[in-house]
Amino acid sequence: MGGGEIMLAAWKGSQTDEAFAGALHAGAHHGLSPAGVIATQTKTYYAPRLCYLRCHVIAARDLVGSGRSSSMVNAFATVQLGAQVWRTRALPSLGPTWDQDFWLVAAWPFEEPLVVTVLDDVAPGRHEALGRLVFPKGAVKTQQFDKKKFAPPPSAWFDLERPRYSDGDDGDGDGRYAGDSRGGGGWRHEFRSKIQLRVYYDAAYHVLDELAAYASDFQPSARALRSPPVGVLELAVLRASGLPSSTTTTKPPTNGGGGGRRRSTTVNAYCVAKYGQKWVRTRTVPDTASPIWQEQFTFDVFDPCTVLTVAVFDNHQLLADAAGAAADAPLGKVRIRVSTLAPGRTYEHPYALFVLRPGGLLQRCGELHLAVRFTPTSSSWPSAAAGKMMAMYLRPQLPNQHFARPIPPHLAPVLRRRAVDVVVARLSRAEPPLRPEAVHYLLRDPAAHPNPAAPEQKAYSKRRSLAACARLRDVLAPAAAFAHWYVGVRDWDRPAVTALVLLLFLTLTWNPRAILPTFFLYLFGVGAWNFRRRPTRPAQMEHHADGVDAIMLGEELDAGWPASGTTPPDVVEWRYRQLRGTATKVQMLVVHAAGIGERVHALLSWRDRRATLVVLVAVAALAVVFYAVPFRAVVAVAGVYELRPPVMRRKGPSPLFNFFRRLPTNADVML
Repeated sequence: MGGGEIMLAAWKGSQTDEAFAGALHAGAHHGLSPAGVIATQTKTYYAPRLCYLRCHVIAARDLVGSGRSSSMVNAFATVQLGAQVWRTRALPSLGPTWDQDFWLVAAWPFEEPLVVTVLDDVAPGRHEALGRLVFPKGAVKTQQFDKKKFAPPPSAWFDLERPRYSDGDDGDGDGRYAGDSRGGGGWRHEFRSKIQLRVYYDAAYHVLDELAAYASDFQPSARALRSPPVGVLELAVLRASGLPSSTTTTKPPTNGGGGGRRRSTTVNAYCVAKYGQKWVRTRTVPDTASPIWQEQFTFDVFDPCTVLTVAVFDNHQLLADAAGAAADAPLGKVRIRVSTLAPGRTYEHPYALFVLRPGGLLQRCGELHLAVRFTPTSSSWPSAAAGKMMAMYLRPQLPNQHFARPIPPHLAPVLRRRAVDVVVARLSRAEPPLRPEAVHYLLRDPAAHPNPAAPEQKAYSKRRSLAACARLRDVLAPAAAFAHWYVGVRDWDRPAVTALVLLLFLTLTWNPRAILPTFFLYLFGVGAWNFRRRPTRPAQMEHHADGVDAIMLGEELDAGWPASGTTPPDVVEWRYRQLRGTATKVQMLVVHAAGIGERVHALLSWRDRRATLVVLVAVAALAVVFYAVPFRAVVAVAGVYELRPPVMRRKGPSPLFNFFRRLPTNADVML
């Protein structure tokens, strides 16, 4: 190549400067198309500021039906904002009163119009438009007052535009309206038909686009209600190792030799990190399983109880043109909770990557080396103002509007899914775009299906069920350890310990005021003792797939019902038998719990007359004893009796247990 020019730019700073995002890797352009070169660049994205649009459809009046049945209509209204559509119930009236409140997710600067349409449910699958109302940009006001005594704006009556029919009539004949694809024309203004609405943007909420369990932001939509940042989170994406390839490409022979074209596996890895409204993507390092990025990013922290998410992807946009490129394949992700990071300390550790492949293959995808550091602002650390940081733990995570006027629980997952769709649509329009599969992978609900197009109701995973059981087992582990210790004390395995426990019990019995101080002092001692074993690094991602069959793992990726034909019949039968086995265990547990409850009811129900008579005599005697003897004496005697030496115990179950087991249940009358 002869001639040409080269333009260079130099600056003094670090990789956190904004100018570094426009830098290009010198070896990343060899053999790539211009579209592929763009896909290798570092890029910083900002998600749109989301806000809830509240539309309260109250009533309509003076509706005029279309066709010959204009005297009676089965009217309903639809509320549409972009791809979001809500529908009221249908009422047979010319002046229906719906009184239904709808929530929609809007993105600043609120360019999409809000369209409210009133239709007549003429027949199944056939609707005739009775009127339409369009709110253009700027027509809906924003409400951002975060107070418990907040009063929503008053409702108002709006004129509906009636459709202009193709044959020129007023809608009283059989003409077709202009909004229908069957005819031409437009909408005409009609003062007779009106609709009562209350429409406003409620910016006092925070629009969740990820689960609250690992959310990275809880700030309200209104900027005036947001708090200043409390620190800065620094992330350094260093390198990765052992990344597997998700594609196989065909390359020409090297050095001009013969032998035809050769097939090779390539990994074009890049990382995407998300914290708050800021998304960052590293450059793509092509054709290597051990990429080295060495890129740094900073994020403003408004709440330390938030989570940073980093994911690794295999870039498939370099293998084909943009029109025919496949979706980027995920190679695993890492979540780091900011509150677990010590202030000012740098954590540089490798994190294992796992991903579930189609077919039920849980694949280990190497390791990702990250360095993170959380630095509180100078105004909040380490001066006396550090109490502000501690006081944040006493405040609610979500804005006050979520508690003053809670979002209906059944709408929360729907609104979150629609917020994700809005974020995906906005980030996919950036240049270069952030791939939709990358956004879905970082924002995905673990309980939802991996495929964004699959309904969430079809998402079931035995692996996640076992993971939930393992989490519950870890939560109950201290109680199980205490029960094991108590059995040892009760059986006098170590007489000195049992004697001390008995002495402490008698002391607390005769001095009840010392019970709570002793309990809190014990908790303080346990916390101080655990300081030696405090975590020294952020937690690793866990898959909980040990002992789970590959067919059950594949169920997470099965987006269709068994009747859809996407799953082989033998696999469906195997899953059915596994489900029956699990259901049998649950059934046995329910039967056992029901039997215990029925025995408790049988104590005083006179179903077994002898047993109920014994119970009545016993409770009468206990009433006399507890009235005549001081309560502390009764508790002391009961404790000494419970901790008596083994030589004074009888072998076998206790009399109370034997009596309870002999009580009747309904199991003997069950068919």
